[in-house]
Amino acid sequence: MAKATLLHVEAEDECWPRWDQYFEAMGLSGSGQGNRTFSNYVQATQAAIAGMGVMLGWVSNSSDLLRQGQLAVFRNQPLFPDGAFHLVRPKHKDEKAEATTLARHLHRCVADVSSGK
Repeated sequence: MAKATLLHVEAEDECWPRWDQYFEAMGLSGSGQGNRTFSNYVQATQAAIAGMGVMLGWVSNSSDLLRQGQLAVFRNQPLFPDGAFHLVRPKHKDEKAEATTLARHLHRCVADVSSGK
């Protein structure tokens, strides 16, 4: 990682993962070489596709590009930022059985990931 060009996205949202957070969470040291900063995720993604460096990407935004072979996983150590995910439903609608089943499943998945399963 020390020799990789790191692609950064400037974001005001504290939930947006940064490389320093990734390195700290993974117990790694490094800052990359020739880092590049972009003002939005789309630009950083295009730079990664063009082979200009390595970016932190959300699975929800990158999975199609991974499946199509436009992006590749550089290091298979995901980062799960605290407080970055929320399960919501419309305030004035009755809860449906399907939504409850999905919510339970997602909670189990988060518990499995958190416990290292």
